[in-house]
Parts: sequence; C-alpha cells; structure tokens
Amino acid sequence: MNNRVYNYIICILLGLIVLFVGCKNNTIYAKDIVYADKSEINIIKIENLNSSRDITDRSEITGFIDSLYQIELRKLSKEEELEILDNGERLKQGNHNMITLFKDDQVVGLVLLLSEEEIILFDTKTVNTNSRTDSYCNIEKNSNSFKNIKVFIDNME
Repeated sequence: MNNRVYNYIICILLGLIVLFVGCKNNTIYAKDIVYADKSEINIIKIENLNSSRDITDRSEITGFIDSLYQIELRKLSKEEELEILDNGERLKQGNHNMITLFKDDQVVGLVLLLSEEEIILFDTKTVNTNSRTDSYCNIEKNSNSFKNIKVFIDNME
C-alpha cells in the first residue's frame, strides 16, 4: 500500500474517533446519580415551606422511584444553575418541594421539584466536597415520568 492511501485511511480513522468522542451523549438518567437500587430506598422525605412528610410504604416508594429513574437529565453549569434558581430567589418563594431519598440513614438522592416543568437532582457524592455540588435538570419538560412525580407529590399534600 502506498503512503498516500495509508495516510488517507489514518486521517479517516482519526476523524471518526474525534467525531465519536466529540458527539458523546451528555444525557444521563436520574438512576445514574441516585446511589442506591430502588429496592434499597426505604424512606422518601418530602418537604416544602408548609409541611414535611416521610413516605415509607414500599409500593409508593417503588412507584415514585420508577418514574424518577426514567427522567433524562443534563448537567448544569454554575451559570445555568444560578439562572434557574434566580440566584436563590426562587427558593425563597416557597413554590418547591425538596425530596430526599434514604437508604436507611444514608442520603442517596436529593431532588428539587421547582415547578410544573423543572426538576433538579443534586449529586450526593459531590455535596460534602470542597468543590461545587454537581446538579442536573430534566431535559424534557412534560414527560410522563415528570407528570407522575408531580401527581405523586400533589397527592402527598
């Protein structure tokens, strides 16, 4: 094989590798940042400014987790997080629910349900570190899974 053909094949292979790596899908699912199998989660704590409730019923937990695990997420930059939270002002308004998932006494998931359309999950492995906590928001605003979670929360109030 002459050098010209060989160089051409190498360039094509390198181009394909760059294309594959550069176009890597940044989508993850909630199950990727909740650090427990759904059967291990035994308490869901739902809190808002007016109330707090612990869910321990296995069928309710399973239904909630099944819906949560199907939500597609993307990682937020610091700027995007500040914009969504309006520099913390949205949290002061009280129109949100904080949902904590427990495996026994260990927090394995943190979910912030902001509105009819927005949910943010926090990576619990990065919460107690010196760096910024990684946060992820839902990609699709009105997915069936998201609607199921909203109905679940509304039924708890």
